[in-house]
Amino acid sequence: SAATVAGAQGVDAIPDQLAQASLDGLADISIFDLQETDGTFRRLVVGSPDVPPDAVAMTGAFAAPQPGEPHPIAQAIHAAQTIHVPFVDDGFIERAITPAARRQAWRSVDIRSIISAPMVVADRPLGALTLLRRGASVPFETSDVKVIEEVARRAAVAIENIRLKEREQREARDLQAFADMGEAIAEAADLQSTLDAAIHLIVPGRADWGFINLVDGEGDLRLAAVYHPNAEKRRRVS
Repeated sequence: SAATVAGAQGVDAIPDQLAQASLDGLADISIFDLQETDGTFRRLVVGSPDVPPDAVAMTGAFAAPQPGEPHPIAQAIHAAQTIHVPFVDDGFIERAITPAARRQAWRSVDIRSIISAPMVVADRPLGALTLLRRGASVPFETSDVKVIEEVARRAAVAIENIRLKEREQREARDLQAFADMGEAIAEAADLQSTLDAAIHLIVPGRADWGFINLVDGEGDLRLAAVYHPNAEKRRRVS
């Protein structure tokens, strides 16, 4: 699993590769809840070959639980605590899982043992890695917790490093775009060429459409420049 995380080339690659690697003799179902930069959560669920597809689909049908819920994944993500439930019985499901539809899903999937480990960087939660064993599978032991915690820790570091690198690359591209725009504007012969030069540097690299509106001498707003790579679409709005 460590090699899988280290070899991932982007944030999007980590959940799938890590979830797949976590199934290798360790779990029946792997759940990867990753917090996006906008605060929402993305969930990936992967099942081992002997797990029915409907059990995987049922597990992935629910979003990451909210703060304050007794759900083990909520505690892992929002309280940064590793939760190990060696034996999941009906009493635990009644106490810890809400709403009723989610409780029914746990029973249908036949979850029998769970470990949910937080992914944290500099005290910031990035999500959680959760492994499930179902049916007659051997329950998770304490020794399994340390393994999963280390995998989750390495995943968090890899995600953070990739995001930092991607942010640096975006900032470098933005600086280059500003430099290119300055050169293009400096070479423009008149107002219309200046507007056209500016909008061509934005579309299609950073947007599908570009519009520039100016206020004329009478105070009315007019469309001064528009660009889309498709000439027919440009014609319709010009």
